[in-house]
Amino acid sequence: MTRRPPSDIPSDHRHVPTRFLGVTEHGLEFELEVREVQRRANSNELVRAHIRSMTRGAPIRHDDLYHRETEIALFVRGRQRIDIRINPNNSYSIGHRTHRTLRDTVSEYLERFSPAPSSGLTP
Repeated sequence: MTRRPPSDIPSDHRHVPTRFLGVTEHGLEFELEVREVQRRANSNELVRAHIRSMTRGAPIRHDDLYHRETEIALFVRGRQRIDIRINPNNSYSIGHRTHRTLRDTVSEYLERFSPAPSSGLTP
């Protein structure tokens, strides 16, 4: 699989293949991984599921114990895994930085590792 530039990353995670291999113009290799995972419901979700089942007058369903979630991870060569969060308004976040598109989120994070431009001054 060939490595592509960050500008080729789709703006929405639903259009990203399972694995996106890329390289920046400075030669920094990265991998973007998008997966659908099934997780156990946390205590708040279990309480909500119990309340819904009581209003239905039926026992809690097996589907209420689990929920599907999209997980986005960015792997930069020589660094650890960086998780990208999908916010309720369909924006993307790494830490406190939020962007409207996945491409902008990944591109801004990768810029941190690009070499600083030289000032032109010699020591």
